[in-house]
Amino acid sequence: MNALKTLVIGMGILIVAGIAVIAVTIVRRNADAPIAAQDKPAVSLAQSGVPESRSGAPLASFGVRDIAVPVGSEIVSISAADGRIILELQDAEQVTRILLLDPATGAALGGWRLVESETGRGMTPPSMNR
Repeated sequence: MNALKTLVIGMGILIVAGIAVIAVTIVRRNADAPIAAQDKPAVSLAQSGVPESRSGAPLASFGVRDIAVPVGSEIVSISAADGRIILELQDAEQVTRILLLDPATGAALGGWRLVESETGRGMTPPSMNR
């Protein structure tokens, strides 16, 4: 009977010690949490909408760029292909223009005005300034 009492008391001490270790661990992790939260983002870049390069590294911010479009133009569509941004516009005269942009600089790399032609031959991309 004496051995049973000793065993119960010993197990009680182990339970109390185990709970103390768990409590100390929780307190230490919570004390370190604000520092860790400042070092790491709360969400991944993919969840936050920040664009990533093909290697997975975040792309550098480039600020706001102005892109000149003809007065009265409306954006019909925007798409990306082969590292370029393709902007389809319809101007005030209902002429469709396709503008090819460099996504890093916002600079126009070239463009086309789609005009009606009776023969449909000899189509060349005219200057965007016409």
